[in-house]
Amino acid sequence: MRLATGSNPVLNCSTTTPEPAGGATITAAGQTVITSADGSAKLTFSSTGPVSIAASKAGRVRTAAITCVTNGADGNCGTQLPAGAVLGTESSDDRTPPFASFTRLTYLKVYNRKRGPRRLAGSVTPDPSGLEEVRLSIMRRVGDRCSAFDGTSERFRRGRCGAWRSFAIGDRADWSYLLPKRLGRGRYAIRAVAVDKAGNDSVAKVVIYVR
Repeated sequence: MRLATGSNPVLNCSTTTPEPAGGATITAAGQTVITSADGSAKLTFSSTGPVSIAASKAGRVRTAAITCVTNGADGNCGTQLPAGAVLGTESSDDRTPPFASFTRLTYLKVYNRKRGPRRLAGSVTPDPSGLEEVRLSIMRRVGDRCSAFDGTSERFRRGRCGAWRSFAIGDRADWSYLLPKRLGRGRYAIRAVAVDKAGNDSVAKVVIYVR
């Protein structure tokens, strides 16, 4: 879907109207499809209940929402269970992870040493199972030396290049983490991991430089 902006001469304001978008990537329940020229896509679900659907396209804002799948008599989406059915015996089949993203960092951006980032922030898409936690990993490299940020001591500790050490920062969809001070000189690989209550997870990664 794309947004078309026009003007309303009666109300003297601009209006934004959703329009179909071809070539967009749709992800849901472990499936990935591309919309056709008219903006349509077909998905097949093997189970009923809430499903998180995300849509993305280069140069467009990523969107996500939760829909509901039902056969009309499974107790999901406001339907009624058949007579004699026991509530709570239906099984959950959530295999779609929530998707994390950064809102304050740009991939491969170079920062001045006096203006290195201090607050890391981002968001996580809605998930039918609920968000369990968000975890961060911050790896720093200066020359041949690597170090990882330790969330307990809030300090960088020497480590093996290529290794990852993560720490939990909470369970808020709009997350942020304030470092004790601005990032100093070096190359930083920063990862945000979103984990839902069904055990699904996804990783968002950004690389920046401070010189």
